[in-house]
Amino acid sequence: MTIRAGSLFNRFKSGAPTGWVAKLFAGEAPTGRKLVMQRFPDGSEFGGHWHQLLFFVNQRQVLYHEPYGGAIDSRIASCFHRSPGPAAGWALEVVDVQLQSCTHECALWVDFVAEVAVDYVRRRDLTCSFSEYLRGCALPVCVCMPAIRLTGVAPPPQA
Repeated sequence: MTIRAGSLFNRFKSGAPTGWVAKLFAGEAPTGRKLVMQRFPDGSEFGGHWHQLLFFVNQRQVLYHEPYGGAIDSRIASCFHRSPGPAAGWALEVVDVQLQSCTHECALWVDFVAEVAVDYVRRRDLTCSFSEYLRGCALPVCVCMPAIRLTGVAPPPQA
């Protein structure tokens, strides 16, 4: 697993993926890497609202996550569709799970989703999508919202 932060606007939104993103799409990722997470702020509000892309290497899937459950930035989608990713079998999807309900906890939700993504990749017995798996996870208690359980498919019980 690799976590990267910050430079997505230069690497991915500039028109064509460069650097490590281009290598992933070309199948040149280091052996054994199953998940790469790219976090990035959008520059809005009070210094930026955090988003992330989750690159599930074995599934050739890029998942966009925004804590409010919002739509993907059109520049990212456009760049992806112009990249070698789709021709190499990669798909771009949105994690349509709303977690954030206030204006100041986006980093907490990005971290939470990253932890769930690592757990999801490590599990070999799953048949559900990442969004379904995320909906089944117990959420941490936050300042803005009480502990809840999202509706959806719950992960299988731990053995």
